[in-house]
Amino acid sequence: MDRVDLHFENASCAHCARLVSQSLRKVEGVLSVDVDRLGQKVTVAFDPSLVTVDSIRSVMEKTGYPTRLLSERITHFSAPLLSGRAA
Repeated sequence: MDRVDLHFENASCAHCARLVSQSLRKVEGVLSVDVDRLGQKVTVAFDPSLVTVDSIRSVMEKTGYPTRLLSERITHFSAPLLSGRAA
């Protein structure tokens, strides 16, 4: 499992945060999504064998929220994969 932190723009309300979360949770390989609307940050845990950071960013941009990496590092975890997607 990998994790990436992204800064996103144009989010001004709770609906925006829900839209970001719902859009990313539909992506195969996304395991969890944590949206910090006020900080304009989203943390995504994902299976790198199923989805890439570029794909995640593309979904965000198609949803109307341009992104940039908060750091060039992507965190890799060796913990067992979660069963199903987080609620």
